[in-house]
Amino acid sequence: MHFNSAAFMLYVIERAKKCLDFAATLYIIHLFICIVYGGWPASVTWWVVNIAGLAIMSLLGEYLCIRRELKEIPISRLRASKQLSPTGSGLVSCFSSI
Repeated sequence: MHFNSAAFMLYVIERAKKCLDFAATLYIIHLFICIVYGGWPASVTWWVVNIAGLAIMSLLGEYLCIRRELKEIPISRLRASKQLSPTGSGLVSCFSSI
């Protein structure tokens, strides 16, 4: 579940700085639902599992988002398409009038 949530954060959050906030918010909502449904979770195992899940989800989400942020932006395709523009409104026509 945590791996799927981390991959989901990659597409929803898209920023590494916001991953911890998003994961903590989900786990706080989960805690409130557990309190409403069955009372305060008194088991130490419940707390350990949920804190470990929060850590895994936020760290893996941050890792995936940082990898995406550090990817190079392919600018060469953009330049080539503007230079070969048949309408004359591309990059070549702007510099040819100077």
